[in-house]
Amino acid sequence: MKTKSTLLTMCAVVLIALAMTACEERDTQSASPPGITEQSKPENVSEENSAQTQAVGINADAVWALGKEFPEINERLGEVTGTFSGGKLYQFEHGCGRYSWDSDGGVCKAVYNIKAADFISGDLGEITLDNIAEKCGFEVVPLNDTGDPNTMYEGYRQAYYTHPSYENVTFSMLYKESGFDDTASFDARLNSET
Repeated sequence: MKTKSTLLTMCAVVLIALAMTACEERDTQSASPPGITEQSKPENVSEENSAQTQAVGINADAVWALGKEFPEINERLGEVTGTFSGGKLYQFEHGCGRYSWDSDGGVCKAVYNIKAADFISGDLGEITLDNIAEKCGFEVVPLNDTGDPNTMYEGYRQAYYTHPSYENVTFSMLYKESGFDDTASFDARLNSET
């Protein structure tokens, strides 16, 4: 009888442990990711739609240097690994493109040739020419009376954008005539102050 009682006690302990593990897993799965609280999620956005709307956007690290001075950029991005255009553009060890300075050399005024994979956070496979403005939150800057944002280059096109989160910045994208892919590159420029 004692063996049967011991066996039943052991089974009960195992069942309780399994139930506690299942509850912990359920609680972990329903918890918000770090940095996201229920209060910080936009209203009227379902969990599924929230994941979709946050999937693609501008990588803030790619344009971080705009308006910063050389020492701060050098400290964060590492050593200069190359200069271009007669020393007017710098490439850094951990940078995303080529960095340009204002006329007195004080602050970074532009980052050129940022690869699409460095500029866009999220899945590049979700981006097309038809949806890039919507997915990244861009506003198209038309270059002519027809509203066409594109200018033709040999086999390439260029589009210009602004973004409400970057008030004093103009973005441009150079892409193949055949459409958007991972060979596209972006420029981010501080607008001239008037």
